[in-house]
Amino acid sequence: MTDTILVIDDEADIREVLSGIFEDEGYRVLKAAHSEQAFHLIEKEQPDLIVLDIWLENSDLDGVGILKQLKKEKSSAHYNIPVLMISGHGNIEMAVKAMKIGAYDFIEKPFKIEHILLTAERALKQHHLLKENTDLKHKVYKDTDEYKTKSPALQALIKRIQDDFSSDARVMVLGEIGTGKSKLARYIHQTSLRCDAPLYVVQAQSIDKDDIKNWFNNKDYAQSTIIIERIERLEKTLQTTLLKELSETQSSNAPRLICTTSNALQNAIKNQEFSSALSDRLAVLTYETPSLRDRIEDFPEMMASFASNICLPMNLPVPTFSSDAILFLQNHQWKGNIAQLKCLIELVALGHALGKNPLTPITAKELSKPLSNTQTSEDNSVIAPITNVPQASVDTETLNQWLDLSLRDARENFETFYLSQLLNKFHGNISQMASHIDMERTALHRKLKSMDIRYNNSHPQKTEERQAG
Repeated sequence: MTDTILVIDDEADIREVLSGIFEDEGYRVLKAAHSEQAFHLIEKEQPDLIVLDIWLENSDLDGVGILKQLKKEKSSAHYNIPVLMISGHGNIEMAVKAMKIGAYDFIEKPFKIEHILLTAERALKQHHLLKENTDLKHKVYKDTDEYKTKSPALQALIKRIQDDFSSDARVMVLGEIGTGKSKLARYIHQTSLRCDAPLYVVQAQSIDKDDIKNWFNNKDYAQSTIIIERIERLEKTLQTTLLKELSETQSSNAPRLICTTSNALQNAIKNQEFSSALSDRLAVLTYETPSLRDRIEDFPEMMASFASNICLPMNLPVPTFSSDAILFLQNHQWKGNIAQLKCLIELVALGHALGKNPLTPITAKELSKPLSNTQTSEDNSVIAPITNVPQASVDTETLNQWLDLSLRDARENFETFYLSQLLNKFHGNISQMASHIDMERTALHRKLKSMDIRYNNSHPQKTEERQAG
């Protein structure tokens, strides 16, 4: 879904300039000249970000007054909308005042386009995390039911986690690819003393320095839990930043970190790509998710659940599985674990439900063919046997990661892949690429820069830094 930005400024020229900047980036933009118009749009449209001028002429309230109204009650629908303050007459005192009231940031005119776009992107990122918090909690409650397991290995792990519920220590969740590490991390949060506090989930490769600084210096994060997925992918310079913050911040004022990783972390430490000191700090408590090979008792329930989840939303009959099908899968070596099993069941269950005899049980023979076509890589990641996917398009590990992401995060990952492939196709010629994707050239330049996609332009063109104010 496209993010909506509300620009509130009494100067028509500034409203138009900001609208053009944000629309070039694909945002939906609303405009208001005074407080009455602004509150009408806020109530009606619920924007994802507000860019607000401090000085508003011919308005009942100035920018600070509007900000105070927005941040008046935490229970209000618009309290969590990030507000980016702008002013041509700003000073440090005014900036501090706005931040204390609840502004996300303060930018003085004339502002650099790249600066305001980057700040807006970060504000929206935080806003989405807050919005997802409630959904994540509901999902956690649903997920905990799935830990009614018959597997002794998983039963023992769940008991350990429940015994440690009063601990506020940082956690490292280990396990093979596809064993449900992210799901377990959410369960750890839900069974902790911080279960009623905000929960944030981030990918390590998407973290920047400002994120880390914000976690440890913004009181809103003090009692929260932050799940960092694939911690081994954290940039090396950011490892130093995170280690410094962990060393200097009292635990009572810091968020609780729960990190997930596979065997790749130990390899990264061995190759000096990841700080062993940071790993020790993060792994105060460690839990290892059992492989699917250690959960054969749970196969019948998992298979039925995966088949039901894929067929019911499409109003298709939910197929059952013969005893030979269950035994066949229990005896298979699952290099991709639960993720691989889930992909297989969804694929076969859909085909069976759409077939001539959907009410007959699925047999071992039906499962064997697509399973034999499943590809695995050296690191045991998996590509499920999905049709219409170009074999050279994405590597095995990347596709497997996308399957574990939310739709929004998967879309962002695909967008990066898509633009990178087009850069190669057009040999770095931005003009040709922009024409191909129907996007303004300067907007494409900014897009690539914001996504940190580096390229060699075979047809470089000199551009001048634009300013607005």
